[in-house]
Amino acid sequence: MAFPRDLDDDLSKYFTDHLPHDLGNLARVVTELGSLAFAVIALGAAAWLLPPERERRLRIATGLTALAVTEFAVRALKAVVTRPRPPVARVFTPLVDSGFPSAHAARAVVVALLVFVWIDPEEPVRWVVPILAFVVAWSRVALGVNWPSDVFAGAAIGWTVASVGHRLARKFVDGV
Repeated sequence: MAFPRDLDDDLSKYFTDHLPHDLGNLARVVTELGSLAFAVIALGAAAWLLPPERERRLRIATGLTALAVTEFAVRALKAVVTRPRPPVARVFTPLVDSGFPSAHAARAVVVALLVFVWIDPEEPVRWVVPILAFVVAWSRVALGVNWPSDVFAGAAIGWTVASVGHRLARKFVDGV
């Protein structure tokens, strides 16, 4: 079933019409957390800095592979589903590619899920990471560069790829 177009329109219009100027500026900054460059740096840094040290290489390989698979999946879908972006975009650079699915949301979720599972479950700071992914997804709709369904689809791709990647990595390490 396709995402109801009226719901997409209504949510997109609500976020773009009710976004205060200051939050618009914040959204422009936050949306960059979903860029490919930031995703690579964030995953690499987390993989290297988080304990245990013996899993550094595996985390780096898992993170970079998950990002590569995510990029491939997103770009393939963008080529097949040439869906236009919302008519009102609050960005300085014109966007010419398809908005479906949102690559920023996909990358943000890949980073968030992998870093979340890499951080010790006893550390409350681990909950900051999924919140940041949600804020990146919100920024895409608030800036008018993606429909809500673009963001949901991107997040689903990121979740799927990161989940499978993490499970495969754990099987490799645990020998199960």
